[in-house]
Amino acid sequence: MLKLNPEWTAGTVELDQEHEKFFEIATRLLGLVRVDVSPHIVREALETLYQRLALHTAAEERLALKHDREAAAILREDHLAILEALKSLSRQVGQVDASVVVAEMERIVAMIDKHEREVDVPLFRMMANR
Repeated sequence: MLKLNPEWTAGTVELDQEHEKFFEIATRLLGLVRVDVSPHIVREALETLYQRLALHTAAEERLALKHDREAAAILREDHLAILEALKSLSRQVGQVDASVVVAEMERIVAMIDKHEREVDVPLFRMMANR
């Protein structure tokens, strides 16, 4: 389960609130796929998560770009991988066994967690120290 670590703040209320909302949606979606709800509901939830993530990542990238272009590029690359994984999963829902959907959603949640720990935290700490 994704939990927002207080150390992972971006330093802006708007972006920090986006983190919280994004984590909430991702955690709920993982719960949905685990109980095997209808493919239509899962696809709608994935689209909501995708749209929220797209807004969130754009805000993070704008903030990072003000501080370090190279770091912003790394951030963008990681964001695109997560976004593509969500789109790919959305295409698979209803086409593959539910266990595949659960495994893929768990992989995406792990990607998000890793992104927060290995990309966002170091980047935000670097920006805070400038």
